[in-house]
Amino acid sequence: MFAMLADSRSSNFAIPEDPIHDRLMDEIFDPDPLRSHVITLHLYIEYWLDKILNGIAVANINGMSFNRKINCLNDKGIIENDLCKNIVAINRLRNIYAHELDLGKATEKVIGLLNDMKVDPYFVSTDADHFRSICLQSMMLLEATFANGCKSPRLTDFPYEAVKKKLLETGQLHWQECEILEKKESGYIVKYKLRCPLCHEGIIEREKDNTPGFKESDIWPCNICGLSGSGTTLEIKTANSEYVDLTNEKA
Repeated sequence: MFAMLADSRSSNFAIPEDPIHDRLMDEIFDPDPLRSHVITLHLYIEYWLDKILNGIAVANINGMSFNRKINCLNDKGIIENDLCKNIVAINRLRNIYAHELDLGKATEKVIGLLNDMKVDPYFVSTDADHFRSICLQSMMLLEATFANGCKSPRLTDFPYEAVKKKLLETGQLHWQECEILEKKESGYIVKYKLRCPLCHEGIIEREKDNTPGFKESDIWPCNICGLSGSGTTLEIKTANSEYVDLTNEKA
């Protein structure tokens, strides 16, 4: 049929003058990749939402809307706020792509939703595509929630004392073992704020420059005890000696 439709443009067939035919041909032979990604991701997210809802014995899941499913899990504290906001945004994107033929009209809304999505500070992806990182993160967090007995894997407190003990015993600690308070991305630059694992009160800042051909990491000292290190590792020898002595005395 599509071959006939395409050929008919130079034949005697009476085809209405409507750009919708061109748009249909474009979508069939050169579909919008983001539309395909969003609709596919939405299906897989709903798969995990259903598994989690079944895991906590929620009744009548088949009769629940997507929004009701995510709100139910958020209200129960199983899906935390940032993940919930990302999934809600994915659902809004899905609704746009499922109901809007002229994607040009939706560009502003789509960009706004994509910009509002946040990559989890503990999720590290080498993929420069922001939306693909969100996809991977969302699926991994939902699967981790299901594997954790349908409970948020973040419900336990951060193991401050265990992390401090490791730092004191080994003399060093990988930056990602710290509590990550904030992560911001701007182009190739990624900035982190870490809670100091030694004093638990100060902030350590880390910056990673992923510019191709110029990859570099920097760590700024804790604003209270001075703990610092290389681009990836914190070293106890960099901290103020008085504070290290005091910490060892308490231990």
